[in-house]
Amino acid sequence: MKTLYSVLILLLFFVTNIFSQYGFQKIYSDDTSGKGVITMNSIKMSTGGLKHIYIQRGVSFPDGNPNTSGQYLKLNRQNNSWYEPLNGFAKANWCFCFCTFTCNPPRYVCNRVLLFVPSPLDTQYAIKNLMGNCGCDAGDKVTYTVNNGMNSSDLTQFSNDFAGQMCFGIDIDPVNDAIAYVGYPIMGTSYKVIYKTTNKGSAWVPVDTNSQFFRYIKINPLKRTNIFCGASGQTMLSTNSGVDFFPVGGQNFNEMKFCYSDSTIYGLAFNGVYKSTNHGLNWTHVWTNNTLRCIEVSPENSDIVYVGNPSGLYKSTNGGLNWVLYNDHFSPSKNVLGISKDVSSGDTVIVATTDAVYKVWGSFVGITNITNEIPETFSLYQNYPNPFNPVTKIKFSIPLLRGVGAEGGRGVLTQLSIYDALGKEITVLINQQLQPGTYEADWDASAYPSGVYYYKLEVSPSTSSGRGFLETKKMVLIK
Repeated sequence: MKTLYSVLILLLFFVTNIFSQYGFQKIYSDDTSGKGVITMNSIKMSTGGLKHIYIQRGVSFPDGNPNTSGQYLKLNRQNNSWYEPLNGFAKANWCFCFCTFTCNPPRYVCNRVLLFVPSPLDTQYAIKNLMGNCGCDAGDKVTYTVNNGMNSSDLTQFSNDFAGQMCFGIDIDPVNDAIAYVGYPIMGTSYKVIYKTTNKGSAWVPVDTNSQFFRYIKINPLKRTNIFCGASGQTMLSTNSGVDFFPVGGQNFNEMKFCYSDSTIYGLAFNGVYKSTNHGLNWTHVWTNNTLRCIEVSPENSDIVYVGNPSGLYKSTNGGLNWVLYNDHFSPSKNVLGISKDVSSGDTVIVATTDAVYKVWGSFVGITNITNEIPETFSLYQNYPNPFNPVTKIKFSIPLLRGVGAEGGRGVLTQLSIYDALGKEITVLINQQLQPGTYEADWDASAYPSGVYYYKLEVSPSTSSGRGFLETKKMVLIK
């Protein structure tokens, strides 16, 4: 009787909104073509809270012929569809290679875009860097478009025919996109130059020369006269729009992310996460980890940071001092290579792995414990309404199991997933420990077409009772 009373008190406590730990929705999949995903760019636009998100497909041409390898795709944030932006401006350069040193036997080669920087203000303007040819002495070039890719212009001063990729950075001013910077060496010397345009690429002038420049150019969006450039083992900073640079410590970062609410910047290097709280003048190494591939900071709270590595997505809520595994349920690949966080998006982030893109959340997603009665059996009810448009409710029950829901009980791992008519998992509504009770979960199918869908409830067997549950039901979306 004492145990039952304790369970009831615990259930009364849980008659509230439940917080999901691992909810996600797959919004792009490339796990069968062999190309996968190799990069993700997210651009904060000058207006609107939603970032513009781009991914680049990998390279695969088993038949030896040109295809969509190396292609850039852009996310339509209204319906989660993908399309090729800028009329193909960012597609790969295919050429036939006869060089016996690199192409034996002779074959087509896919020269994907190496650097791609769209304007934060004008969706028709972008700058790219890619290899220009396929010979034994191949070199790179920098190209730009201002009319949505209908025409493009090569910047001949940023090109070579023999030395490989020489461009070490590109960035466009987030407030005045007539201003942009390109890093390129003086060929035949050890000097590298940062060039600046003030007329959207029509003319470029050198602003500083330094033999230490090595990788990336990044404009601080909150202090735009501050320009960062990677150097050997450190970061260099200009506080006068690139006229001169000085070392500020840190590392030669692979990625830099800015919080839009204060002066905090995070840098990702080969040996972990660095942090600056004064616009990049000083840096602290806050986490040593040599497996990290990407980083993102909340635009509104500099204490909330995300990183990705081959094991999944990690999160810190105290400025990088401590980290927890936030999501490792991506499938088939858990290898996170890109993260994007929007303004006013709660706990939702966009995550790219090597074969897919996901919308991931970790807070309230419409799961409610609707009664304090203890069910006797597992149940998965028919959704209602059904057919529906675009929101439906899914109800299920979890009974009292040995070791579950009693004093100190942790609940059972419960997953509620949505599948399309082909059996592909498209959304995970719940993936967390739940106590005994009856729950309702909402699914908003606004981003999906009419058709037949399936929802599956899977409850892992508890350690004590050995009991689990698995059931699938069908539902119909009609728009």
